[in-house]
Amino acid sequence: MVWAEPKRFLMVGQTFADEPWFAGLSRTRTLRIVAVAPERAEDSALYVVSPIVRNHQFQGAIVGGIDLASSHALSIQDRSIAGALTILTTLDGKVVFPARPPAFANGPVWDKLFEGPGSGGKLASIEVEGQPHVLGMSPLEGTDLKLLLLIDEGTLFQGARARLRTRLAAGLALALLPLLALIALLRHSLRIFRQGEERAMREERLQRVGEAANLIAHEVKNSLNGIRMAAELAVGPPEPKSRAERALAELRGEIERLSNFTGDLMTFSKGIKPRPVRLDLNELAAKLALLFEAKAAEENVQLQVRPSPQPVWVSADPQLLRVALSNLIGNAFDALSARKATAEPAHIELSVEAGPGVARILVADNADGIPEDVRVRLFEPFHSGKANGVGIGLALGKRIALAHRGELELVSYALGAKFRLSLPRENS
Repeated sequence: MVWAEPKRFLMVGQTFADEPWFAGLSRTRTLRIVAVAPERAEDSALYVVSPIVRNHQFQGAIVGGIDLASSHALSIQDRSIAGALTILTTLDGKVVFPARPPAFANGPVWDKLFEGPGSGGKLASIEVEGQPHVLGMSPLEGTDLKLLLLIDEGTLFQGARARLRTRLAAGLALALLPLLALIALLRHSLRIFRQGEERAMREERLQRVGEAANLIAHEVKNSLNGIRMAAELAVGPPEPKSRAERALAELRGEIERLSNFTGDLMTFSKGIKPRPVRLDLNELAAKLALLFEAKAAEENVQLQVRPSPQPVWVSADPQLLRVALSNLIGNAFDALSARKATAEPAHIELSVEAGPGVARILVADNADGIPEDVRVRLFEPFHSGKANGVGIGLALGKRIALAHRGELELVSYALGAKFRLSLPRENS
């Protein structure tokens, strides 16, 4: 700031008294900031004028000059609005600072910004070199000047746009979460519905097949009973010795197998209706071993029973349990007869276990196990992994277990197969 002199603040051939603002100073007697035209084009200056009043009489003025060209008073220090341009103008739009007015500060678009009353600030959007900019304008109180701030629109709204994108992304994520959950729930419901529909269709088909199977089994069983009685009369109780007697014995075995199958088929088709009594699984396992003792000796299979140390009581239908477990043991014999050659003796093991509220009987063998393509449909009716099987034994055993509020499941299948029949345990 330079006070009073030097004369480079004055226009050549003029004095302060010739300036309109000085003439009005004696009337207003208030501090004024005045824009002046400097002697050089690269200069930009302001006058700060303070009146001198003594005894209520205007005596003169103290005039100070502000060199805006070399001052940093109007520079923007905030890095968050880097690239902003500060402009100081008169009320009618004449640029005071910077010394060299920008190219856009000329023409009708610029003049229109200063039309109307200038008592308040305003915002405007203008294009500078083809880019949108925001111009903020505010009058300086106590002066005939306006302060303008010009900033690129992208720079000005960069932070706001980033925050908006973040909030939109967060809002979208929050909106999508319930939608994704709904989609997952609908897909789950649709999957359950399809499973139920397929199950209902299977049940309907099974019902129809069961009705036909029941009729066929009834007729076949009647015929088998007559054939078996004739075979019994022909063979008699002693051991068969002649070729004819051996043939009749073989015939009797096949008739027995067909008779058992037709019995299972009729049970399966009519539905499972248990007639429960109190029985000990240890005794049931022992009786089953006796039934298969001759078959085990004939096929050189070790049939072993591992009872529980204490009686294991259940409320169940002994005939139905005998059917389910006999099918498991029969499947074990079939698997052992078809297993690959090995030095390990063939064996079948019946184990009885007791747990809290549950009783279990397990049937295990050391055959070749069950392949994966058979496991996936193991308990489906009429689906068998054996060449001559019809696939009804395990399906029937599953239904018998479920009818007793129990479960039949495959628990091991790699080194042989192990099936577990679980039932609710009765108090001893």
